[in-house]
Amino acid sequence: MRVALTSGAGMAEYQLFGGSNPIDRFDGSSSGVPPWMYILAGKRVAEGGSIPYDELSQGFISLRNLVRHRRIVNMDLMNNAFRSGPKAFEFDNILNHPTETHVYARSVNDGRLVDFNIGQHSLDQEQGPHIENDEYVYFCHNPEDVLKAVAATTHLPFYGGPPVKVAKNLDCVDGGLSAAGRVPLRRAIDSGASHVFVFWTDERVSPDYRRDKYEKFAAWWLHRRHPGIGDYWLGDNEHRHTIRTINQIEQDGGKLPLVEIVRVPGHEIPSSTETDPKVIYRATLAGRMAMLKVFEPYNLPLDTTVNFPAPKQR
Repeated sequence: MRVALTSGAGMAEYQLFGGSNPIDRFDGSSSGVPPWMYILAGKRVAEGGSIPYDELSQGFISLRNLVRHRRIVNMDLMNNAFRSGPKAFEFDNILNHPTETHVYARSVNDGRLVDFNIGQHSLDQEQGPHIENDEYVYFCHNPEDVLKAVAATTHLPFYGGPPVKVAKNLDCVDGGLSAAGRVPLRRAIDSGASHVFVFWTDERVSPDYRRDKYEKFAAWWLHRRHPGIGDYWLGDNEHRHTIRTINQIEQDGGKLPLVEIVRVPGHEIPSSTETDPKVIYRATLAGRMAMLKVFEPYNLPLDTTVNFPAPKQR
């Protein structure tokens, strides 16, 4: 059995497994990546679980910055927490982990997908980016490589400021804009997995959903500043393909590869600009409960205790 996990939204993942990690491969984009790094790290999962509502509520998102001509999302706050301090990643555990980890971003230079490879399998490969099958493959060898991967995949264009400099002539933005999509389901299926677990926090929407005013503005801005990636927001993008695939899987069921969808109840899904620690904390717990319900029949070594630190009192 080859088990793959794919995610584009991460709060449900924190403290996923107790003891050994039964996942053979992880494919992640955007906010689904940092929680997975804590799972690979092992011993600091509990501290990492509070990052979404501690750091987010301390200037991480400021809509007022829009009128100040500053970035709305300050990823430096979270990236600094990953680098050092009590919530820092355990880089040795991450880089030497047997699970094959793939983190996706998109190059604004030429529009190609960037596949950051992290784990034991990447250490004997040539470090850094090279082009393979018309996409960048970046083998991570050290903590700085890991931090670049996380910064690149979580970097929202326009909202987060200039793209992340990964290498010479390689500047990256959020993996949700790449050919892998917000939830890289097709990458996990194509890897040959027999079982795929998908963390899905989008409400039940039609694949032909209408974009809201924020996505329309982002489409205009991307097309103006980075024509090579503006096409993601135009026409039938990868996210719509993912929605169709998931809808089909939920209708058919029982086929191999076996794909399990972890759905968080729609009323528990916060806005992407939510900063209230209590709201984000409740969403974290709801995601975890949804995950445990789906995983229970598989007898995986799950940590069934819900012990996220509560939000700090202000």
